[in-house]
Amino acid sequence: MEFDNQYLGYFPLDNSLFIDLAKEYHMRTENYDRTVCTGPIVNGYIRPSNGKEMAMINRNAHMVLKDVTGRYPGQESRIMKAISAYRDYK
Repeated sequence: MEFDNQYLGYFPLDNSLFIDLAKEYHMRTENYDRTVCTGPIVNGYIRPSNGKEMAMINRNAHMVLKDVTGRYPGQESRIMKAISAYRDYK
């Protein structure tokens, strides 16, 4: 199995890496959101007050996700799971 994993290019990564990437994603997106959004803060996160703000933060979140996942090809699903879990346990 180990040979198969190496042959296929899968190398186990430390879970702390995924936690760090999730933290980075949330910090970058929340910092951007706070510069753009004018809505209320709900559960510690600022909310958009209109469709334009929503579009801007969604575009930024997509770019940040692409940047973060692009560093570790083949690990996108693990990174995205870490991002989801990080927000739930923050």
